[in-house]
Amino acid sequence: MKKNVVPKLVITLLIFGSVEVGMYSTALAANHAVTEENNNVWDVVKATIAQKVQSGSAEYKEVRPGKVTPLLDKEHKETIYFVELVKASETKIGGYMVVSKGKVIEFSLGDTHPLQNVKNPVYYLGPINYAEDLGNHYLRDLRTGEKFSKDSIVLNKQRRTNENRGTNVIPASSSRRVISGVPDYQQSDNTSMRNDCVPTASANVMMYWDQHGYSNLSGDNNWKTVANRLGVLMDHHESGVYVSDIEDGLEDYIEERGYEDRFSVDRDWLIFDFSTIENQIKAGNPAILKIDDYHGSDGGHAVTAVGTDIGITHQFVAVHDNWASTPKEVWFEYDAEDIEDIFKIERE
Repeated sequence: MKKNVVPKLVITLLIFGSVEVGMYSTALAANHAVTEENNNVWDVVKATIAQKVQSGSAEYKEVRPGKVTPLLDKEHKETIYFVELVKASETKIGGYMVVSKGKVIEFSLGDTHPLQNVKNPVYYLGPINYAEDLGNHYLRDLRTGEKFSKDSIVLNKQRRTNENRGTNVIPASSSRRVISGVPDYQQSDNTSMRNDCVPTASANVMMYWDQHGYSNLSGDNNWKTVANRLGVLMDHHESGVYVSDIEDGLEDYIEERGYEDRFSVDRDWLIFDFSTIENQIKAGNPAILKIDDYHGSDGGHAVTAVGTDIGITHQFVAVHDNWASTPKEVWFEYDAEDIEDIFKIERE
């Protein structure tokens, strides 16, 4: 009996030892893969920072890549990475970059970013559009706090696949333009309305022109007064503003302020491309963009377009978002599928 016990014990130890080694090897391999991916992402961010410094953006000398957070895409896969930028001489936040398929698709400099104080996994659903995974098949929009089903991501993604958009032509030269002096008001600062991204983005434009030769666009120089009046003219309600009411509301406001012969308002929503936005920026006209949210059949978010950057390998749009969780100027890679409407307010 004793002769049989010893071999069994040895065999048992060998089996468990091999399992432990296998598990340890798997863990090492997984950690190595994560570290390697993080290094690749860091390399992309470092190269982007170096390019911006070389092109004359000296402010990028002050930042370096920090924490890397994987983000889930619309297919529920971790294919996108959020990189927190930190100030090189301090440990404070310096901005962020979003990396996908080996390139930066969104970035901004500033002392805040959308993922601050978020503990759960996060989805990246498009430009400036982040949602926290709450479990039980629900997500929470990190801007509005709105809770919605994961199913709506797929439904709206399918809805947009057949929509008509223009064709982009990438030029051989690089050109970067930004309209300076455009305000970046925050929706949360105006307690008289909820879901007021359209009136707020519109107030950015009106207050810009108010300070640039059209001083009657604001009677009391208070942006909230302007936004509230725009909300009335656009028939704002608890859920926001219907897209069909935006153009008329802008025109009515401009007419009320006595500038109907000085400005025109036009909506592009069926066929447009990057040049539509670029031409507005070239002309010095801040525009309003409606960005698709991929949840809710009438969902969307309005921002103010203030800049473009176009080169051989990239097309970026700079916007002023209306949330304190994003820095003043956010750049994202242009994709016509992400933009539903462009509202142009042009000087005659």
